[in-house]
Amino acid sequence: MRQTQTFSWPTPVRGWYSASGQTAAPLDSALRLDNFFPTAQSSLLRGGCRLHATLPERGRRFMTYTQGDVEQFFVSTDAAIYEIAAPSSPDVTPAPVRSGLSSGDWVSVQFGNAGNYFMVGVNGADTGFSYDGVSFSDLNINNVSSDVLTQCWLYANRVWFVEKNTMSAWYLPVEAIGGDAEEINLRSVFSKGGNLLFGASWSLDTGDGLDDKCVFVTDQGEVAVYAGSNPNMTSSWMLEGVYQLGKPIDKHASFRVGGHLMMVTEDGIYPLQQAISVDYATLLAGAMTDPIKDNWLRDAALSSGIKPVSATHWRSRGYLMVSVPAEFESQPVAFICNTRTNAWARYLGWDVYASEVFSDNIYFSDTTGRVFQAETGGNDNGAEYSAYYTPQFTDFGIPNVKIGNHCGLVARSAVDVKWRATLGRNFSAKDVPAADPLPEPVGLAVWGVSKWGAADWGGAVTLNGVQKWKAVANQGFALAPTISFTANSTVLPALELTAVIVRYEIGSAL
Repeated sequence: MRQTQTFSWPTPVRGWYSASGQTAAPLDSALRLDNFFPTAQSSLLRGGCRLHATLPERGRRFMTYTQGDVEQFFVSTDAAIYEIAAPSSPDVTPAPVRSGLSSGDWVSVQFGNAGNYFMVGVNGADTGFSYDGVSFSDLNINNVSSDVLTQCWLYANRVWFVEKNTMSAWYLPVEAIGGDAEEINLRSVFSKGGNLLFGASWSLDTGDGLDDKCVFVTDQGEVAVYAGSNPNMTSSWMLEGVYQLGKPIDKHASFRVGGHLMMVTEDGIYPLQQAISVDYATLLAGAMTDPIKDNWLRDAALSSGIKPVSATHWRSRGYLMVSVPAEFESQPVAFICNTRTNAWARYLGWDVYASEVFSDNIYFSDTTGRVFQAETGGNDNGAEYSAYYTPQFTDFGIPNVKIGNHCGLVARSAVDVKWRATLGRNFSAKDVPAADPLPEPVGLAVWGVSKWGAADWGGAVTLNGVQKWKAVANQGFALAPTISFTANSTVLPALELTAVIVRYEIGSAL
C-alpha cells in the first residue's frame, strides 16, 4: 500500500521572492505573499486602513513641520496645499493654507537657525515658500527665480536647490532661508548629458557630522560626490568622484535607512555606498530589491505621471512602503519591505500614490483625492480584504509523481481561524477563493488607537497555536499549496502564519 508522507514549508521569513528560477528558490520564501508582512520569525496578516482626509483631487506630496511638541502635517494637490494633522471630518475637504498653484510636486526640507524653525519648499513651477509654523511666505531668493527650482535639501547648514532642466545647483548662505543664492554649474563634471535631477546629504554614519558628503544626481544616473562645507573655498570643497548608477525614478528617488542613502532607480533600490564601491553587476545582485527583481523591473520601473513610484521608510517599524503603477487581478498594488530583514510582500487593495510618516503613523494618498492612515484596524475603510500565501514549489526530493490529498496550516491566532486552501502542480499555482472573514478579536486594542506592531496584539489576548487541515487534491512532479484568509474587524487582525504542510502519496516513477 502507498504510504502517506508529509512535507512542511517553513514560515516565509525571506518574504516574496522572484530572484531565481523556482527550482532554486529557497523554501523559506514565498512565490506569493499578498497582504502579509514578513518578520524575522513569521508573517503577520497586515492591518487595515481608514480614511483620514478628503481632498478635491489626488494628493501629490506630503510635508511635515515639527517644532518641539507641535507637529503639523500638510499635503499638496496640483492646485493647493492643505493642513491635515487633525481634520474636522475625514469626509469634508479642509480649507487650503496656500492656493492658486499649478503643481503639487513639492519637495520640502525643514531646518532651524537662531531665529526659528522653517520649512522651505519648491516645485519647479510655482513661487517657492518658507513656513515658520504659523504662516506661509514666498521664498525670497536673489540671482535665480524660485519657480524654476525643482528640488531642495540640507547640507553643511545650507539650503541647496536644483534648477529645472539644467546642470545648475544653487545654495544659500549658512542658516539662511533667503538672500543671495550662489550657483554651481556641474556641466563639466558629468559626461553623459541630461539634467541635474536631485541632490542629497550623504552621511557615512547615522547622523550629521564631519564625514558628510554632498551628492548630486543626474537623470542619466551619474552621481557626483563632494566633500567640504564651503563651495567658495577650494580648500573646503573637493570632488571625490563621479559614479554611474541606474537611471533614478524621479527627483524624489532617495530615502534613508540608518546611515545609508538609498537610491531608487529603474534597476532597483540600493545604497549609494555600495553603488560607488562595486561594479554594476555586483551592485544589482546586492540590491535591496534583488529578492523581487523580476517584479521590480516589470512593475515598479514603469513609473509614470499617472502613478509615480515613491518610497517611504517607517523607521520605527522597519517598514518600507513603495507605490508602483501596477495592478494584480484588478486591484492596486503596493510593495512592502521589512527593512530589518530585507523581506518583501505585496499589498493588494491600497491605491498608494504618495506616502509619508507623521507622528509615528504611516499615511498614503490615493489617485482620487483621499488620504488614509495605514496599518490601523482590521478592514480597509469598512471593506474586507483577503491575504494569500503560496510557498515555493518543491518536488520533495523525489523524482516521482506526487499525489497531494491534504493541506495543513500551522499558525498563531487569538480567534478561530477560517481559511481556504488549494493545491497547485508543476509550478502552476491554483487559484483559491477568498476565505470567510476571521472572527472579531475580543479584548484587543481598539480601532484607530492601537498602532500596528507596537503592542502584543493589544496585550490582553494571548495568541494560541493552531493546527488545522483541509482536503485538497492534485498530482504532479512538484506541488505547492495556496491558502487564503480574510480580515474584516474593527481591531487589528490577530493572525501570525507559521508554516504550511502537505500530505501526499508517491505515485509511479516517471
